[in-house]
Amino acid sequence: MATWAFDRFVSTLRYFGVFPVIGDFGWVQKLMGTQAKVDWMEPSLAQTARPIALVWGACGDVGRRVVRLLLQRNYQVWALGVDRARLPADPQLHWLTLEQWAEAPIEQAAAILIFGAAAPEAWVDRAAQSTRAPQRSPQMVCDFRQPSPELAQVWGAIDDVVMGGVSSSDLRLFNGYGLFAGNVSTDNSGGFASIRTRNFQEPINLSAFEGLELRIKGDGQRYKLILRAESRWDGIGYCASFDTVYNIWQTVRIPFRTLRPVFRARTLTDAPGFDAGALRAVQLMLSKFEYDGDLNPKFKAGGFSLAIETITAYGQATPSRWILCGAAPEFVDYWQGSGLNGQVLATPESIDPAQAEQLAQTCLQAVD
Repeated sequence: MATWAFDRFVSTLRYFGVFPVIGDFGWVQKLMGTQAKVDWMEPSLAQTARPIALVWGACGDVGRRVVRLLLQRNYQVWALGVDRARLPADPQLHWLTLEQWAEAPIEQAAAILIFGAAAPEAWVDRAAQSTRAPQRSPQMVCDFRQPSPELAQVWGAIDDVVMGGVSSSDLRLFNGYGLFAGNVSTDNSGGFASIRTRNFQEPINLSAFEGLELRIKGDGQRYKLILRAESRWDGIGYCASFDTVYNIWQTVRIPFRTLRPVFRARTLTDAPGFDAGALRAVQLMLSKFEYDGDLNPKFKAGGFSLAIETITAYGQATPSRWILCGAAPEFVDYWQGSGLNGQVLATPESIDPAQAEQLAQTCLQAVD
């Protein structure tokens, strides 16, 4: 058995602000000053963000139930209606009267729900125009081509020393790229090395993009990209594996929708999808293990190296999903002619409370 480096174990926990038992709480990291301040991005991307839902007719029997369910699912809700008192008091609820419809953030909404009336046709026109807009320019997440002291303080090594192993790695910044390199060993039942950002002080909002693009040059092995949307030290990681070609620069694209939720390399079948509006940390890993007990088919113990130029967000957000429930027929016809994505739900003429609750649940399923 190889000698375990206890001092490296302690250094890792200190760098990331983690302590046994209480280390899963973000306030500990904040207290210790071990969270990363992201100041190289657009301010709008370094702010807390939740998916936006617009609800027209929010005060009706079904609409107010949908508002409640959306808030429970961490949506930012913009509600339009006639009686604010019928809706819950919640900081994520934004109230607009029906006369203020032009202020609704149509272009940013992930879901638009229309209940019992005709919303302005201008909403349809704005949504259709936004889907025809040119694809958004890529957004830089980490630029290793221009190393800075701030960037150097964001990344740190997390190797299998945290589980008794003896692998070691680090990130070195050169002129034009960063180099994730070291030695990975299977001694002491180990077999992984990684670099990870400290948790960002404020989550990064990448909900307007499809995924991350890595410009890398590897050694022929298979690596993992791991993203985290919570401040927990040992929480859910959203993973994707990617292969490298020896000594060749590559561009690797990883869509957010393909990320696999895992906990210690075990797939979580009941976990939600990755929340691209709340990126908390980024990690790159070389591991002997793939997922669910499978081995990495390209893994080789010993020295390794992965050069990184950039990590950028690419693509354009998925168009808003529309749910029309009891909307006026003429508005339904206008919407259907636009080609927008969504669903029209049949609504009975009279609805009792049990039916209203069931219909609200059906609307939420349609949003998904």
